[in-house]
Parts: sequence; C-alpha cells; structure tokens
Amino acid sequence: MTQPPAPRGPDVTVRGLTVGFGGADLFRGFDATFAGGEWASILGVSGSGKSTLLRCLAGIGPTPAAERPVAWMDQRDLLLPWLSVLDNVLLGARLRGGTADTDRARALLADVGLGGTESQRPATISGGMRQRVALARTLMEDRAVVLMDE
Repeated sequence: MTQPPAPRGPDVTVRGLTVGFGGADLFRGFDATFAGGEWASILGVSGSGKSTLLRCLAGIGPTPAAERPVAWMDQRDLLLPWLSVLDNVLLGARLRGGTADTDRARALLADVGLGGTESQRPATISGGMRQRVALARTLMEDRAVVLMDE
C-alpha cells in the first residue's frame, strides 16, 4: 500500500519588497517564492540584508512581506536568564496565556540533545547549548514556517 504524501507547509512568497537602510536600498522590487515543505538558505556577506529579509518575512521587519504566522529564531538565543531551560522553552505558551505542554517541551529538549538540563539556568550551559534551547523554544511554537537567523 502506498502512503499518501506528507502534507507540505505553505509557500512563502514575496513580491516587490523594497527596504532601505541608512539612505541606501537593501532591496528594491525583490521577488521570491520559497516552496513549502522545503529548506531554503539565504547566503551573503555581512551587512547584505539577510537578517532584514528574514525579519520582513516574519512580519517583524520594517516592511512585513508575509501575512502568515511564523516561528522566529533570532541569531541571539534571547533566553531569559532567570528562567530554567524548561521554562525558556515553555515561554511562548505562557506569554500567550495558554497551557504549556511540558511533556512536549521535554521531548524537544531531548531531541536537541539537552535531556536532563531542564532545571539549569542559561548562565550554567554553553553557548551551543543555549542555541539548542532557543531552537527547542522555536520548534515548540509548532508553526508551518520556521525562520532561523544564523
């Protein structure tokens, strides 16, 4: 018996994006489509606008280009130092006043190789571990589109 194809996420399409910074255009009339269910990488030298483009796609930049909810992972881990690793992963649900799925958060931490670190504070773990906590927090959002800056 043949399995049905896995559902793919939505396409992300940008049409005519123009973004300026410091009196210069980073993008003028930028068009792109990123196919759902696929990985895409944006490469360029420092200062070329990669982070700005991702922020626009996420709807948090100066010119929102996407009108769909996305999960965003910044290049900085942005962990709250007074919260445990587990509580940092659960932060989104708590900020929205929703029910935090502790079992799923623990499973995501295990998936990124951080099982057993749930009660630690960010200052007690390495930079790479902090990034993996941030990744687990991003994946906890369970969105069809995930944007990760570096």
